[in-house]
Amino acid sequence: DVILYSKTSPTNIAPASSFEVELFPNPSSTSLTILRQDCTGAASINIHNSIGHEIYSRDAHTPEAFSHTIDVQDWPSGIYHCTIKLAEQYFTKQFMVLR
Repeated sequence: DVILYSKTSPTNIAPASSFEVELFPNPSSTSLTILRQDCTGAASINIHNSIGHEIYSRDAHTPEAFSHTIDVQDWPSGIYHCTIKLAEQYFTKQFMVLR
C-alpha cells in the first residue's frame, strides 16, 4: 500500500494512481531499487525499521526519473518503511528484507 500526504494542503493530494513509486525486489536480500518515472527536482529518501529508527537517509537530485539502489545485505530481516519526498509530496511504501 502507498501512503500519500502533502505538507501544503489536502487539495494538493493527487489520486494514488499518479504516484507510482516502485520498490523492487520486494522482499529483498541484497539490494533494493527505488524507481519513480516522470519526476524532476530535489528528492529525499528516508528508511525506518519497524520500531521507527531511521536507518537510511539520502538527498538526491532527479533529472527525469528517480532511480536509486540501496545495499541491504547487512540489514537484519524485517519490515521497513521507505518515505520519498519529491517537491512537497511524500510517498511511503513498505518492504521486507529476508535472510
